[in-house]
Amino acid sequence: MDGNRSPELLQRPRQVIIAADFPKQVTHSVVWLSEMSLDIDLIQVGLWKVEVAQDIEGIAAGRAAWNKSLSRYEINSRTYGI
Repeated sequence: MDGNRSPELLQRPRQVIIAADFPKQVTHSVVWLSEMSLDIDLIQVGLWKVEVAQDIEGIAAGRAAWNKSLSRYEINSRTYGI
């Protein structure tokens, strides 16, 4: 942004809460606050879940490709060094 903010925008703050999960108490509170005319939102985010244990099992079972130049195993589009 260019730093020029309208007075109307500054008079009405907006709250955004970002987390992987929200307890129901938080969700209920946000709904109540929203009903009280507070501009508030919850944004739920998640990370990619990497199955490292399964990759290691795959390496041990011989299902991974060995990249000799990097000295690393490649399995499931991931690489593991030894």
